Amino acid sequence: MSTTTTRILRRLQAAGFSQTEISRRAQIPQPTLSKWAAGRAAKAADAALRLREMELAEFGPAVRGGSARRVADQG
Repeated sequence: MSTTTTRILRRLQAAGFSQTEISRRAQIPQPTLSKWAAGRAAKAADAALRLREMELAEFGPAVRGGSARRVADQG
């Protein structure tokens, strides 16, 4: 079973990003990305990403850490 972190990393790599480029742009150490690519993502990191996915589903992609309203409430 693929973790959220592994799935995202694989999607980025399939789009042509190298681990070096992902590491630089995301400010994540390359050895950490290598572990994630091998399916060894930390459970806390994966849980945080699932929480972010829920936030995006509820409030939309415009959420940037500030106040947000439910997409349904933005009418």
